[in-house]
Amino acid sequence: MIIDARHIVHRIASMACASAMALCTVPATAAGDLSSYSDLGASEFAQGAPKADAAAIHRTRAAHRTAGSVTKIVQSGSGNIAAIDQAGQGNVASLRQDGSDNVANLTQRGRGNEIELGQNGRGNVASITEVGTRNRTDVMQVGIQNQVQIQQYGRQQQFSVQQYGSGLTAKVILY
Repeated sequence: MIIDARHIVHRIASMACASAMALCTVPATAAGDLSSYSDLGASEFAQGAPKADAAAIHRTRAAHRTAGSVTKIVQSGSGNIAAIDQAGQGNVASLRQDGSDNVANLTQRGRGNEIELGQNGRGNVASITEVGTRNRTDVMQVGIQNQVQIQQYGRQQQFSVQQYGSGLTAKVILY
């Protein structure tokens, strides 16, 4: 497994936005302490009760360092986990998870990076990191227990992965 779900749950411990159907959009002006976006205590989730979806959004504390960044998370189903960590300006992360027990960890550093991730099914795992300027990643996983890990470092790189089926794995590192 590319991502250890316990690591994601630990990151959720201080900030979360969760419900059976959660839509969390955090404007750049809300950068900083995101504890006010918490609907479900991570301790409840980490203990396994109830089995709700959970999401964490982390941005650099200084608002000017994340100006223009946008984060959107939509989850439906149960047991889905999402963590998004952004630092830089004008980054966009959009995530949709439908089904159960899907895990996503998105990290952006730099300016103008874009990630669009969709997961539909059960037990899919995605880890995407973009560091640099104007990188773009598009990922769609449909099925059961698919895994993708993408790391992009540099400028103006684009990568797309589509996986339909079960037990598929993709690992890409671009410099």
